[in-house]
Amino acid sequence: MHICHLDPLFHPYHGGAEKVVYEVSRRLTDRHRISVLTSRLPNTKPREKLAGMEIVRASPSIYLENMPSFVPPPFTIVPFFNCLLLKHDADLYHIHNRFWYYYGTMLNLKLLKRKKLALTLHNALPKGISPTVDYGSLAYDLLVGRRWMELSNVIIAVSEYTRDVTVPKRLHHKVHVVHN
Repeated sequence: MHICHLDPLFHPYHGGAEKVVYEVSRRLTDRHRISVLTSRLPNTKPREKLAGMEIVRASPSIYLENMPSFVPPPFTIVPFFNCLLLKHDADLYHIHNRFWYYYGTMLNLKLLKRKKLALTLHNALPKGISPTVDYGSLAYDLLVGRRWMELSNVIIAVSEYTRDVTVPKRLHHKVHVVHN
């Protein structure tokens, strides 16, 4: 099976979600073909093999480290990510960091490609960070994130709390809690 992870930041960036994607992918390479579609960070190659995975980095990518407080740093903007996605074929697409993907990606994956979709919720719906982050995240989940959850064949949550506060109860049958 060809599994393609979508992660906006990936190796050499060392965030929590990126570490999980790297470790899970590395362990699956002995049984599956694994690829990761990501943004292109400074000083990285557009394509490379890493620990048995194929890493494909979208270009151009705009990498922003010094962001206003309402946007978690670092942040990438990849204008042609969906073009790259359309050229890539896999059996299963696994989305990480849902706040980075919008309706264009959704259209490509579920409507045009008609592929299986997995979604990992690495974070619960934010509460108590700042009004901008809290309300912005809630708005995203109400407008886009919950649609991703509906379209997903499986949802992985990193904790019961993440499941309970982020996923609508009507979709709990799709959720598997997998502690990091």
